[in-house]
Amino acid sequence: MTRLWKTVVLAAAAWSLLLPSVGRAQTDMAGWERGGEYDRLYKPEAVTTVAGKLVELKEAAPMPGMAPGLVMTIKTKAGITVTIQPGPSSFAKLLVHTLHVGDRIKVRGAYAELGEEKVFMAAKIRVNEAYVFKCRRTRDGMPYWSLSKDTLIREKLRN
Repeated sequence: MTRLWKTVVLAAAAWSLLLPSVGRAQTDMAGWERGGEYDRLYKPEAVTTVAGKLVELKEAAPMPGMAPGLVMTIKTKAGITVTIQPGPSSFAKLLVHTLHVGDRIKVRGAYAELGEEKVFMAAKIRVNEAYVFKCRRTRDGMPYWSLSKDTLIREKLRN
């Protein structure tokens, strides 16, 4: 199977798993709401890219009272460790099954200060140059997990 077809199959699988979860009860997304305290930390004007090898993948709540989110740790070529937060676990569950320690990860997003910790809030994640997972719209930081099913489909067709 060619790389293009593998990417198409993975993308189709991702959307088939993601769409049923859009619009579900917000209990598994507490604290991840658009315009909430955590969401306001994302600054679209400060978007940049980081890349490195995945060294850890876990679940943790970014702030007290928040639902758990996926947390990725990468190590850059320069040896810098970066903590990446793609979104709530219920949204990012496909990444857990896609990522493996040692994968090459390239992430577009923005740094944010969470207490004394500096984290990288992901907008788009590229894994091993073959798979892309979108977390936020790059232009305005709108979280994909807060979009309606119709808007999500339109966003996918746009790209």
